[in-house]
Amino acid sequence: MYNYLFFLIFLVLIGCGNNGDSDSNVYGIAQLGNLGDAEVKIYKIEENGSKTLKWTERTSEGKSLKSIGLFNSHSNELEDNVYYLYEISGGKDWDSDDDGKKDWHYTNNRGVIRAIYKGSDLKKINMFNVDKHSSPKVNIATEIVYQKIKTVFENNFSVTNLENNLSKVYKYIVPDINKDGKIDRYDAMFFNPVKDKLRFFYQKSLSKYINSIHNGDNIAQKITLELNEYKGDFNYGTTHNHIIADDELVYIARDNKMYLYNWLDNNLTLAYTFSFMAYLIM
Repeated sequence: MYNYLFFLIFLVLIGCGNNGDSDSNVYGIAQLGNLGDAEVKIYKIEENGSKTLKWTERTSEGKSLKSIGLFNSHSNELEDNVYYLYEISGGKDWDSDDDGKKDWHYTNNRGVIRAIYKGSDLKKINMFNVDKHSSPKVNIATEIVYQKIKTVFENNFSVTNLENNLSKVYKYIVPDINKDGKIDRYDAMFFNPVKDKLRFFYQKSLSKYINSIHNGDNIAQKITLELNEYKGDFNYGTTHNHIIADDELVYIARDNKMYLYNWLDNNLTLAYTFSFMAYLIM
């Protein structure tokens, strides 16, 4: 009863004391495991790629996991066609092994997780549907997405380029989490490491990446090092190929084409065709 009352009070509080009409703001969840008392910074991504800090929040603490890690996303104050960067740092991880049970003692988080969402996407979410795929998350999946596309901010940034890069990477990170028949931003947004870890493309490395973030390590460097360990030669059928692997997915370059090979189901599919030379950019 106490936890339920706390949760209702939190929903009321996140809708008060902010600029604008915030009664309908969607709450987000910071989840490596659930991160309590973490700092939340919400940046507007400008047309030139610069980031303007708009709001600062802290995630909730509580007696149960359901009441830990919640924060005001300021969803109804966002511009529909603008992208925003949600950055969560520090805090206390109360489910560091993602078993769905609150730990006896928290794990300090020294790292950062991020998510990039479009204003209109967050406005579509029903804030009261707590236990289903309805609460936008900042999690390990959204952090890997960020690491994969962050170079777009360094060279000739455009919103179109950001959108194109985001749309390409989701299918290599998460499956169809919300079961709508396609893999897109919502699948990363709704990824739950407790319920969906066995469907995660990085499932073999999930705990390692989360521990690295806890320690404040650079997860991008660890992803790159892991990929380099898999570099080598690979035979599919009778054809000799040069490959690089990423957990279940193998990227195969041959004959000016890039293929994806999934060794779980022995399936090879064409991903890209290059006009003169094959490059693999990770």
